[in-house]
Amino acid sequence: MLITLYYPCLLIVSQAKEIVFVVQNDPTLGFAFILQLTGVHGNQQFDKLTKTKTIESILTQMNAIGIKNYISHLLEQVDGGSTTSEQYSIRLFQGL
Repeated sequence: MLITLYYPCLLIVSQAKEIVFVVQNDPTLGFAFILQLTGVHGNQQFDKLTKTKTIESILTQMNAIGIKNYISHLLEQVDGGSTTSEQYSIRLFQGL
């Protein structure tokens, strides 16, 4: 039983490392990955739950535009903005 519970965690950690590697090669993808990992289908406590530093690592690899988008996203969440993570992802890929 312990192995069955532990195995999904190993998969998450493995995939998290791959995401960080992808963002290292293309920093413009960092914001989109953070939205997916912490958004509606993720968890805002992703790093805490997975006991990794994935979000932290992605943030350190992101470019200035991605950081600005992330800060704007956080401010809208605090202000109670109505834009969802999916809408941000769509705007990001459309270049708006």
